[in-house]
Amino acid sequence: MHPSKATHTEPSPLHERDYTFEGVDCPVCAAKIEDRIQRIGGVASARVDFSRKQIRISTTEKQQESFYSDLIKEAKRVEPSLKVKPLENRTKDEDDPLWVILVRILVSLLGFGLAMLFDIPHLFILSFVVSGYDVLLKAARNVVHGKIFDENFLMSIATLGALAIGETGEAAAVILFYLVGEYFQARSVMQSRKSIIEALDLKVQQARLVQGQSTTMVAVEEVVPGSHIRVLSGEKIPVDGYIVSGSSSLDMQHLTGESIPRTVKVGDEVLGSSLNLGGTLDIRA
Repeated sequence: MHPSKATHTEPSPLHERDYTFEGVDCPVCAAKIEDRIQRIGGVASARVDFSRKQIRISTTEKQQESFYSDLIKEAKRVEPSLKVKPLENRTKDEDDPLWVILVRILVSLLGFGLAMLFDIPHLFILSFVVSGYDVLLKAARNVVHGKIFDENFLMSIATLGALAIGETGEAAAVILFYLVGEYFQARSVMQSRKSIIEALDLKVQQARLVQGQSTTMVAVEEVVPGSHIRVLSGEKIPVDGYIVSGSSSLDMQHLTGESIPRTVKVGDEVLGSSLNLGGTLDIRA
């Protein structure tokens, strides 16, 4: 009898679809959305990147557009305020929504100030609508999807109650202060997200591993302590280590904030993600 030959089947290539999203304000919510999508049949993997506001869905087979529409509907069951669109349709304005909130604050302040100055109660209502229309819409949408007693619902009850008893000024003031708080929160989140993205961009993906007379490009994760790494001029140093050959100057502004390049020579320690501005360096990791 002849031994049966093992057959090796090449894995099917994954089909990927990228989206950008908004309306999700916390990493925990993003993780819940990711978990829900990954549980759906036909999905090989799903990644919801909260820092970049992007969703990547991978499938083993090419799917119809209706399949992805159903995935988005499932995601909205987790977070009703979620808004999704294909990544290629992303606009610059969506990357910086703070100016929209700031304009609303200024218009609301103007209406509120004129109402107090000239005793025009209807301007309080104008200020209330400009500041709080999105809060009311989110509360209504969440209630429809069974998500009750969140901050939008509570703010709506409080301010609508004030309007119902004729306290238009108090209702406008409460919702205006809430909008100001949302502005500073969104600003902090955007700054944090920018810092995270900049830190991720510093990471070097590959290293030039020297083995005898040959060099091989390998993933940084494969570099072990004691490895011999070569860094050419204009490249970033992939890992921390010590120079064993060569001399150069390094741009370390992103790491230390120092704008003046640092001169290095054999025996000096170098930090990963530093930019090599001069000659070729051989480094022992």
